[in-house]
Amino acid sequence: MPARRPGVFTSLSAILTAAVDDELISANPCRKASVKAPKLQRRKVTPWPLAGSTMAALGAVMRCAPRLKTRAVGESFGWFR
Repeated sequence: MPARRPGVFTSLSAILTAAVDDELISANPCRKASVKAPKLQRRKVTPWPLAGSTMAALGAVMRCAPRLKTRAVGESFGWFR
């Protein structure tokens, strides 16, 4: 989530710049000297141990298995192409 903050600020600033161009607002508040864009905070990523990643993958397969079976049945009736 923290990596999205700079992108959100950039998008908001672009929207407000367009509003200034369309004369809907007088100035872009994101461009004021007192407003600072959020900085991206780098964090060290710790990978899951093998057992944890295996269990997560198995859980995903178990959750998706009923949908896969339903799709296979649907394909046999021509519902999905």
